[in-house]
Amino acid sequence: MIRAFVLYMLGPLGRQALEFYLEHSLWINGLVVVYGALLALAHLNLRRLERRAVERLLGTAPPGPRAADSAPAAVPWEEIIASASFFPFVAGPTGLVPRRCRPDVLERLIPASRLKKLMEEARGQEGRGQQG
Repeated sequence: MIRAFVLYMLGPLGRQALEFYLEHSLWINGLVVVYGALLALAHLNLRRLERRAVERLLGTAPPGPRAADSAPAAVPWEEIIASASFFPFVAGPTGLVPRRCRPDVLERLIPASRLKKLMEEARGQEGRGQQG
C-alpha cells in the first residue's frame, strides 16, 4: 500500500529515476562513499597544514604578547606543503569541491586573520600548560 502510494507520488519520471538507482545503487553509493572519503582527507590535510603553519610562525616569531599580531604576514606555504601535506588536495570546512594543494589556494582558505586567531589560541594553551 505504501509502496503504491510512493510510486504514485513519484510520477513517471520519478519512477524511472528510482528504477535506475535500484539497478545501479552499488556504483552510485560507492561513488558517494569514495567522494566523502576524499573530501574528509582533503579537510584533514587542510587542518594539518594549518597547524604546521601556526607551529612554523610561532617558531619564527619573536617572543612576547605582540608576536601574534605581525607573524602571519609571510607564510612559507611551499615549505609547509612539502613537509606536512599528505594528500594532494585541500578543502575548506564548508567546501564541497577539493582544491589542489597550492600556496594561492591555502592563502584563500586560511586567511591571515584565521592564522592570527590560531596563533593566539596556541600561545594561550602554551601559557596554561606551563602554569599547570
